[in-house]
Formats: sequence, structure tokens, C-alpha cells
Amino acid sequence: MEKVKLSKEEKIKIVAKQKASNIPQRKWCDANNVNFHSFKSWIKFYNEKTNLDSTSNWIKAIPSKTSIVGTQTAVIKIATGNVTIEIENDFHEEVLSKILKVVKNNA
Repeated sequence: MEKVKLSKEEKIKIVAKQKASNIPQRKWCDANNVNFHSFKSWIKFYNEKTNLDSTSNWIKAIPSKTSIVGTQTAVIKIATGNVTIEIENDFHEEVLSKILKVVKNNA
């Protein structure tokens, strides 16, 4: 089978089609004869084009306070679908960013 060289714009269009389908990435790739590993690498072009590396509108942040043995700790809950992430005030921003990207790409 001959490999076809796709432009960056073609890759972006393919990723957009998958996202619009609401079908999980692997299933969509199998159904559309797209190499899943190649597809995963194309997502970065899509994110750059649509500026999805920043916080997207699908995330709902709920600030709350909890009390632990007389001290207060700020907690943020981030929920999307059936996933909820609770973050305390001493979280590492880079780790959170990576977690949110994984959640977003698998939603």
C-alpha cells in the first residue's frame, strides 16, 4: 500500500472530522482507515490551529473550601463528563496542564 503525504491543513481537517463525530479516536481511525498513531501526532496541528492548548469551554471549575483538622485548604474541582479532578492549592501547573490535555483528547 502506497503512503500518501498529507499537508498540515489536510491533517487538521481529518482531526476536525473525528472531533465532530463524537466517536472515540481509535474507533474513528479504524472505521476511516487512518493510522491511529499518525492521527495522534496530527492533533498538535489541530490544537495550534484552533488554539485548544489553553483551557477550553468544556471544563467547569468549581472552587470550594474544605477544613482539615482546623486548617483551611482551597480546593478546585474540574469536571467534564464523568471525570472530576480535585486540585489543592499546592498543585504543579505543568502536571495539571498535561492531565487536562490527556482528559480532553480522550473525551
